[in-house]
Amino acid sequence: MKDYGIKNSFGFDVGINAQFGGMFQIKDGFGISVLGDIGYLHDDYKIKYYYKNLEYYYFRYDGIQIGLLTKLM
Repeated sequence: MKDYGIKNSFGFDVGINAQFGGMFQIKDGFGISVLGDIGYLHDDYKIKYYYKNLEYYYFRYDGIQIGLLTKLM
C-alpha cells in the first residue's frame, strides 16, 4: 500500500461481552446445560491517502454478537 501513498493514521477497537449459563436437571443422571453469549464491538480507524492533496477517510463499524449453546448430559 505504500506505493499508492496509503497508510494507517489512527485506529482502535473496544468491546464488551457477557456470558451466562446454567444446568437444569431433568431426571436423575440426565440434564440440559445452556450457555448464552451477548456482546457489542466498536471499531474505528482513519486512513491517510496522499494523492494531489491530503485526504482522510474515516471508517466506523459497530457489531452485536449473540450466541446460544446447549449440551445434553
